[in-house]
Amino acid sequence: MHSFATRLRGIVHRLNQNYPAALAAHREVLELRRSLSPESEDVVTALNDIALVEQFSGDFAAAKLDFREALRIAQAVGSDNGVANCTGKLAGLALEQAEWAEAETWAREAIALAEKLGRKELIAADCARLARALDKQGKATEGRPYAQRAVDFLDELGSPNVEEARAILKECES
Repeated sequence: MHSFATRLRGIVHRLNQNYPAALAAHREVLELRRSLSPESEDVVTALNDIALVEQFSGDFAAAKLDFREALRIAQAVGSDNGVANCTGKLAGLALEQAEWAEAETWAREAIALAEKLGRKELIAADCARLARALDKQGKATEGRPYAQRAVDFLDELGSPNVEEARAILKECES
């Protein structure tokens, strides 16, 4: 129960852009969860939380290490959801660093993983990532169907992220 409350506190700090406090809370959660089991889905979640804060605060190298560690553990414990989520997060991080080819590779893999799970919100996010990566490499025509798929899924889900997907689709059409 303590790790759950601490995780929520970390999320609130992240949303308020108090990254040092968010990192402290999420690292406390990681320590608690690792004391129960060094490798588990809960550890994957804690590492993802830490990596997101690092990404938002601009520490891309640390974020990449933690997303990769989370991915390794997700694979080790057989968490298909964790593997799909981590793979998509790595695609997003590569996009943020303007590593277009790497983002494309991660996004393609993430789409395949999300499709196996049938998780439309993950498929949509990964399709949007792939469309953006392709567009940035001058392959807008190839990216357009992925952008359209992202818009379709997000629209169907009633997601507020549909506007961002529409913007990506517009970029691919121009």
